[in-house]
Amino acid sequence: MSLSSYVDDLEKENKKLRSECEKNKSSYSTLFNKKKIEEEYNSYKDIIHKKDLEIMKLERELAVYKVTIYNGKITFVSPDNIYGYIECTDFENDMSFHKATCKGFILKNPQMINKEVSFNLGFTHGRFQAINVKISSDTTQTHDDGNIIDNNMEAPKKYDNIVNEKKEEYKINPLFKGCDVWYMNGYNKHHMKEELSIWENLIDNGFVFTWCGKGSWRSNTSTIVNSKLPDKLKISDKIAWYFPQRGYSSILEVTGKAHYATDNELSIIKNAFSEDTIEEIRETFKKYSWNVLIIPVRFLAHTNKDNCIGRCDIEWDKDHDWSYGFRGSSVIKPSSSYWLEQVSKMYDYMKNI
Repeated sequence: MSLSSYVDDLEKENKKLRSECEKNKSSYSTLFNKKKIEEEYNSYKDIIHKKDLEIMKLERELAVYKVTIYNGKITFVSPDNIYGYIECTDFENDMSFHKATCKGFILKNPQMINKEVSFNLGFTHGRFQAINVKISSDTTQTHDDGNIIDNNMEAPKKYDNIVNEKKEEYKINPLFKGCDVWYMNGYNKHHMKEELSIWENLIDNGFVFTWCGKGSWRSNTSTIVNSKLPDKLKISDKIAWYFPQRGYSSILEVTGKAHYATDNELSIIKNAFSEDTIEEIRETFKKYSWNVLIIPVRFLAHTNKDNCIGRCDIEWDKDHDWSYGFRGSSVIKPSSSYWLEQVSKMYDYMKNI
């Protein structure tokens, strides 16, 4: 064999060995990475398992908390009546709660301050909070925490609704039967400030008012606003008076026929106008083909103008229509089948604040 042939054979063998070496390195790398991934997976699997056990333990403990009844006293209610705090000797810090968890009462400041309440413990938004908050009664509940844990380890959530209270059907107040019950806006939102400034004057003098006439700026229509109002409203009819962007402010009973404002009545509501005198107000009415209709009423119930009523203020089924925010200055009879119930419940609430 010549030297050159021998060298060629060595180079071929070398290439073959290098090729096998690369294959082995690749296989080793794959096996090594796979093993590393498996080790990491097993490591994380252990961590996840431990966390699952911790979560299960917390859920089981929470199952007990949710059926334990605690007693305390409301020490704070937020100015917007959204949340509050309960002082309870079982806890170092006051326990927060949301108005949606109140059962059988409406969260209001200051009426609910210092009220004795009972509650359960829930875990919401990463922290413990009071749930099922109720005004305290003489009813007490006893239970064996150990038995609850032993018998119900795998069903911690079954106690969320352990108290199934059957609600009595609401009975509409007879005041709202045998008459028409209307909705009406208390002002145009563009003149809210001026008309709110005379609200107490209206209560003191037993009337409300609205606008009527054609309005010279409404050149594209011949309709006279509220021309039929005096015949539509009858004595003993009821009106739910609504402040746009605020809520319901009062429940009214019509006591007389709607009529154009007298000078004396205009003097009572004069601050709602930009004019300085009654004569100037009447000149403006004449100039713009506009006027004011007075509606004599009795204020059956009313709230503070800065604390009007909305859907969240009374006990109201979320699946029921809530009538509000209609447009215009005319009386409206909402088509909702729950309208009378809504007005009756608002009346009940206003009478109790």
